Amino acid sequence: MTAAKRIILNDDGWILSAITTPLDAKTIKERMIDTYTDSNLHTLSWCVGDSSQSSYESDEVLAEIKEISPRWLNQNRKMVNIKRLVDEGDGPLTTITRLGHQAGLRVLPSLRMNSHYDPSLNSRGVAPIRRDHPEYLIGYPETEFITNTLHWGVRTGLNYARPEVRKHVASLIIDLFESFDTDGVELDFMRHPTFFKIEEAYSSRHLMTDMMRYVRQRMNEVKAASNRDLELLVRVPPAFADSERIGLDVETWIRESIVDTVAVGGGFIPLHSSIREFVETAKGTDVQILGSLESLRLAVDDESNYANAARAYAEGASGLYMFNYWHKSADWKRRVLNTLADSKSLASTKKRYQLEFNERLAPNDLHSYSFRHAIPWVQLPVLLGDSLTNKGAVIKLALADEGEEETRFTLKLSFENLTPEDEIEVVINAIPLPSVDQQRTFGKWQRDEWTEFPKRVATSEYEGGVIQYSLNQPPLKQGTNLIELITIARTVMQNKSLILRDVELAVEH
Repeated sequence: MTAAKRIILNDDGWILSAITTPLDAKTIKERMIDTYTDSNLHTLSWCVGDSSQSSYESDEVLAEIKEISPRWLNQNRKMVNIKRLVDEGDGPLTTITRLGHQAGLRVLPSLRMNSHYDPSLNSRGVAPIRRDHPEYLIGYPETEFITNTLHWGVRTGLNYARPEVRKHVASLIIDLFESFDTDGVELDFMRHPTFFKIEEAYSSRHLMTDMMRYVRQRMNEVKAASNRDLELLVRVPPAFADSERIGLDVETWIRESIVDTVAVGGGFIPLHSSIREFVETAKGTDVQILGSLESLRLAVDDESNYANAARAYAEGASGLYMFNYWHKSADWKRRVLNTLADSKSLASTKKRYQLEFNERLAPNDLHSYSFRHAIPWVQLPVLLGDSLTNKGAVIKLALADEGEEETRFTLKLSFENLTPEDEIEVVINAIPLPSVDQQRTFGKWQRDEWTEFPKRVATSEYEGGVIQYSLNQPPLKQGTNLIELITIARTVMQNKSLILRDVELAVEH
């Protein structure tokens, strides 16, 4: 029997801000914990805030509740609900941990390792480490930043080159498994992924590793004293090179077993994440490697979720980390999470492999600049031009499915500025596809794209055309497929570039 894949799902702490009536344990159980009944969820990761602002019953928050005026407290729904749960006898983290354990779930508090939002440093709710120590910020000392540049976009984050920052964050991390009956802690380095001045990050990576070793040492001491099964989970960029570039030596963390579990990437580019290199590095250790899905990015339907999960498992992932799926219904969680946890059931599902595209990674609000810093460029879009050698642009597409006689594959290539006079030759794994097998449509076509917070996913429209093929294996194969596009002829007097915008492969068993 195939062992179930481990599914970890992150809850961003929505319930503290969304519930208008005073929050209590009964409401948390009904609105949150019970939605995972019979879903095969293994671990619930619950966001407790970021490295400079807590959203649980920390000493800092408890002190703030006592000191702030009742008038301001009543204007802050999150603080009202935290106070309500504390007055009930516990607090949100204690309550969620207890209820999760009663439901058979492991519970990990998730600490966001930085924040690149832009609140006023003098506003209520900003932690003292930011308000009282602007010199701890990446953008200090104040310099003239060019607006909308990467340096400008990450300036408000804490600078981990400062020993005071690392000491502060380490104490927060340790408190989450030392003072609470949690199953460990998650360090979310993808929220938000800039920790040093950009030009100093790579050369500072040993400083972050030193902090990680310090946390690991204390966790081992707590495990030995309490006999608890504590876990250190990290969520990191989608490749070692990108992690190191921003100051995270994840390869060393794995080789030295500093961490127990690594969630690869933030789910922004699941088909481009380098999961296999993490898996290969983890061989000979007990470190688990997970693929990552993110519901507000490209994986907005079940078929794309299934394709991204299948690809992660094919790369050797032992499970999945799922971000921003907490809002799904209980029926969805039972249906989809059970499928994702069972690789045999997953193999027979309909899937849609859709390659990620760079436009949706362009910064459109302050905190998204750090994502652009941590996430590498991907293959799309492709500017197609005339060939001098009869060779074209090559796109790589990883296919996890094995072809069977009844399996149907549909390849859809969507172009901007494609016209009926344009001729494109498509070659898959060195096998040309006959042009007579093309289905071509022209005019406007649409796709869902990430826009900006809070609009999120919306439909964008392009003028051009779509070329579609019905395929078999071969020419497709399980593993990496090379799709070459050669421009044979263009519309006469056409002055607009021909651009490949979207590549989708639908699989139906």
